[in-house]
Parts: sequence; structure tokens; C-alpha cells
Amino acid sequence: LLLLSKISEARSEQLFEKVRLDEVVFDTSEQIKKLHPDLKLSFEIENNSRRETDLEVNGELTLLQIAVMNLLKNAYTYSDDKHVECIIRQDEKELHLFVRNHGQVPDLENTETLFNSFTRGSNTRQKPGSGLGLSIVKRIVTYHNARIEFRRPGQMINELVITFPLSA
Repeated sequence: LLLLSKISEARSEQLFEKVRLDEVVFDTSEQIKKLHPDLKLSFEIENNSRRETDLEVNGELTLLQIAVMNLLKNAYTYSDDKHVECIIRQDEKELHLFVRNHGQVPDLENTETLFNSFTRGSNTRQKPGSGLGLSIVKRIVTYHNARIEFRRPGQMINELVITFPLSA
């Protein structure tokens, strides 16, 4: 939380460096597996561009780790089978991080409210939590000039997608 408070104080460009998104996913999933050895992670990289595969984003490593950690922990916690799918997809101008699980989906008309502080979806009632995780992720993502959205691509499928701009 202290690190997040610095977001308001510092200019993002001063703290940013090249960060490999795949390494952030692997490092954070290994940390989660120490506490939850039953986590099953599927990981894919897709290149849908004419560019050479580039998994680097401009960012602050610690904050990106916090964001990915929250997403993977949520996906694990709210899945029916402890299986989390993670896909990094490169387009011509953007890099997308998909985090998907199979489980009950929140019953919300406006899924954007999931990113508000202290808001929890209907699928979380039986699980402990504060409703801060996704709001923290949203702040970190916005700080990185990226965007995040929640999708329901199918029945019993939850998907969060972070979209980062790629450097020219």
C-alpha cells in the first residue's frame, strides 16, 4: 500500500524500465504455488502480429508483480477446479494479458464496478476478502498507461484482460 501511495507522487516515466511480462507471470505463480501447491497454471504465448514476439512492457516491476499476483490469486480462489489459464497475446500495437478461470461469474450488469474499492461480486460471498484486490490492480494498470476489463466469454468463465501499449 505504501508503494501504491507513491504512484500519486512520482511521474511514471521516471520509474519505468523494460519488464518481461512472461517472467512476471512465472515468478508470481511460483510464489502462489508455495502457499497453494494445488494451483494448476496453463500458459500460452500468441503472436498475432507481423512483428517479432516482444513480451516486454514499460513498467515498474514491483507494481506489475503486485497486479499479476492479485489476478492469479483471485483466479485461483474463485475457480471451481484451481486451474488458471494465462495467455499473453501480441497484436500489432498492444500486448494483452488474459487471466481466465472456470467458476461462478459475478451477477453484475456493469462489470466495471468490480474495480471499485470494497466492491465484491456475487460469486465471492462464501470467500473471505476485502474487495480491494481489483481496485489495486486497476490503479496499477492505469499507472502503466494500460487498461483492464472483466469479461464473461462463456458460461462459468471469468476473464480479466490487461492491455498494454507496445513501444513503436
